[in-house]
Parts: sequence; C-alpha cells; structure tokens
Amino acid sequence: MKFDIDNITDFIWGIDQNYCILYINNSFHNHFHDFYGIDLKQGDNILKFLPFETASIWKTRYNKSLKGLPLSFDESYTYKNNRLVYLHTSFTPILFNNNITGVTCSCRDITKNKLNEIELEKYSLLLKSSLESQKDTILFSIDNNFNYLYFNSAHIDVMKYAYNADIRIGTSVLDYMSNKEDRDAALENYTRALNGESHSNVRVFGDQNKEYYESYFNPIKNDANQIVGVTALARNITERILKEEALKKSEKSLKEANLTKDKFFSIIAHDLKAPFYSLIGFSGVLIEEIEKKNFENIHEYAKYIKEVSNQSFSLLNNLLEWSLSQKGSLQFNLELINLNDFLTDLINYLNNISSVKKITIHYDIKENLKIMVDKNMMTTIIRNLVSNGVKYTPEGGQIKISAASTPKETTISVTDTGIGIKPENLNKLFKIEETISTLGTENEKGTGLGLILCYDFVKKHNGKIWAESEFGNGSKFSFTIPFI
Repeated sequence: MKFDIDNITDFIWGIDQNYCILYINNSFHNHFHDFYGIDLKQGDNILKFLPFETASIWKTRYNKSLKGLPLSFDESYTYKNNRLVYLHTSFTPILFNNNITGVTCSCRDITKNKLNEIELEKYSLLLKSSLESQKDTILFSIDNNFNYLYFNSAHIDVMKYAYNADIRIGTSVLDYMSNKEDRDAALENYTRALNGESHSNVRVFGDQNKEYYESYFNPIKNDANQIVGVTALARNITERILKEEALKKSEKSLKEANLTKDKFFSIIAHDLKAPFYSLIGFSGVLIEEIEKKNFENIHEYAKYIKEVSNQSFSLLNNLLEWSLSQKGSLQFNLELINLNDFLTDLINYLNNISSVKKITIHYDIKENLKIMVDKNMMTTIIRNLVSNGVKYTPEGGQIKISAASTPKETTISVTDTGIGIKPENLNKLFKIEETISTLGTENEKGTGLGLILCYDFVKKHNGKIWAESEFGNGSKFSFTIPFI
C-alpha cells in the first residue's frame, strides 16, 4: 500500500479523529515541506503546524468529513518562488464497523487545466464583450430546427422593438415573428444556409423612417463536416445608404446646375442676341422706307418688329424668372384666386401675342372655380403654354384653356390646333438636358426654356405637368394644382 501511494504524483494523506496523520505519501510530504518548511511524519497533529487562520479553515473542513460528509474544493497557493499553483482537494470519511474513524484526503495539481480554463474564460469574455460592443451589429445562431443557440443584446433589442418579443435560448426564432412577410423571408434565408449556401442581402424596414440592414447567413459545420445550424449577422447600414443617396443627389444637382448654366449662357449668347439683330435691321429698313415715302411694306415691317419684340420680351421675362428660381430668390406666395377672373385679365395681354397670327384664345372655366396658387407663377405658366401654342399654330388657328376639378386637385389644360409634336420629342419637353429645335409655323425659334420654367413652377405647387399630342393634329398641355 505504501509503495503504491508513494509512487503517484497526487498528494495522499489520512488523519484520525484527533487530526493526527495516519499515513502520508512522498508527494504530500514534499509539498508540505516546500510550503511550510516542516517534515511531517505519521502521528503528527497536522493542524499544529499550520498558521492559526489556516488551521481554523482546515479544521472546519476536516470536521465536516468526520461527520460523514464527503467534501471537495479548489484553491490556489503561491510558493516562495512566486509560483502559483491550483489544487483540487477531496475528503472521504473512513468507516470502520460503521463508525467514522478518520478522513482520507487526496489532492491533485490542476494548475495547467485551471490556467487554460482562465485563459479560455478571458477570451470568451473578450469575444462576448466585442460582440456586445457592436451596437449596430446583430448576431445570432440557430440549430437545424431554427432554435436559438446564441444571440447578442443587439438582436434582443431588435426582436423586442419589431415584435415585442422576449426571446430565449432553445426557442424557435420563427415563432417570434408575427409578420408573415418577415417570417417567410427569414425561413428562406435560413433554409438556404442550412443547405450549405453562404449568402447575403439588403432589406428595407419601415415606411417613413426607413432603415436598411445588410444580412449575412452562413452554415455551421461540426467536426464531421455536417451542417448543424446557421449563424446570422446583420448590420444597420442606414447611415451608409443615406450618404450614398445624398452623394447621388448631390451629383445630380451638380449636373443639373452645370446644364442650367450652359443653357443660360447659350440663350444669352445666341437666342437673346439674335432677335436684336433683326430688330435693328428691320428698324433701319423701316426708317429708310419712311424717308423715301415708300409705304407699301411698312405694315409688314412693323408687324415683324412687334412679333420679334414680343418674343424677345417673353424670353427676357423667362430668363429673369428662371435665374431667380435657380438662385432660390423667387418668392412663393400662395393666395386663393378665381380662375375665371384671373384668365380674363391674362388673356387681354395674351391677345397681343396671338393677334399677329390671327389666332383666337378662349377659355371654358366654371365661374366659381377657385384655386390656391402663386399668382405670378401661374401667370408665367399660362403665358408660356399659350405662347408655345401660338408659335406652333398656323394663322387663323385656335387655343383653348379649360379646367376640370376633383376633390383632390384641379387640372388646367391648354389645347391648340397646331402642328403637333413628334412622338420621339414628347418625353424631352420638360428636360433641360434635351434640346429640341423645331421652328414655329412662321419660322419662330424657341429655346425650350418656357416649358422648363413651367415644369419648375408646377413642381413648386406639388403638381404634375405633361403633354399629349398627335403629330399634325395639335397639342394639349395639362398641369395639376392640388387642393391644400
């Protein structure tokens, strides 16, 4: 017996009811000597060699086993060379004729295992801390039956917010999803991963305050390369998406600004300057003819000068309003107007434009129809649409202004009996980047600026504008003014 216990590395000793040593192996003898500097031998009272506080602790432990209770515990010791050792100790009562006569004690050095355990726990805490610190990253894993294996606090918060659910390990993630669309999408993603496919996607949540989540799904495999579950990671990428959208919007605005600038300078350099050459030239010819008392063509010269003057004045007005609109300096003041009265005053001015080509303008509006608009912008919209109609309507034609109302909005239309618009040009009418060079019925030139200005002003009223036309059979321009 002595030979057996002396050749094992565990510490083995036994005590009687008076705490005296019954037997002791070499390992424990050497350990006790290294720690306290004392050579224990059989018959020694083990407690008298211990410091008072230590002796009290061990006496309490021995007494428990002397009363019949098995006992085990772990504790650490620091040797004189500062070497830290972890020991696991077990006490077992010694029975003789059903009486407890002492305690058998065994102690094993578990330092290596304990240090590995501490290191593992440290890394586990570090990993958990890292996962929990990512507040915008959702992480969870499920088994083959969609039951939770793990989830971080971000996932807890999301499930509480989305479904008012208090999730638990071992329960099915699908059972918490009250929204069928979410449940079906989740089931598809989990099933794909359980079939071995690693994949990702981006989903949008919410209607007004939208949030974007990019999710990754990967299969979990065991040592036998069998798929035993799915790990899912989702990250809130709303900020990134919004920045990308803002950048695209900024790029679009910059492009539009450059197009606006190019268009502006093109009109100033060519379209506004050219009419003045005509005015100066025909004015000179008119003066010469009057001085020669040759009055035969004076009416035609005067008519042309008036027409060019009206066109130039209209273009100049458009340029001024457009530049103010682009700078954001144009006032926007809504007021309630009677559309019938408004058109009566406006058409008196428009007749000056249409009379040159003997085009009649009439309107069909209910007397009590009222709309909430910016009066100056409405004048510009109607003026440009009618001027456009005059330009492309042959002499003696007609232009009609009409309106129809629903509980939500009023639609105002300007219809002409002109040459119409080619189908390929219909979608280009309200775009500043598109240039459509179609001469009027009497070779009038246009810039397209009037229609672009109409588009901008209708948009400021939260309305829509569009054109309908059959080439050769006139055009109809319509726009809506919502009721506020």
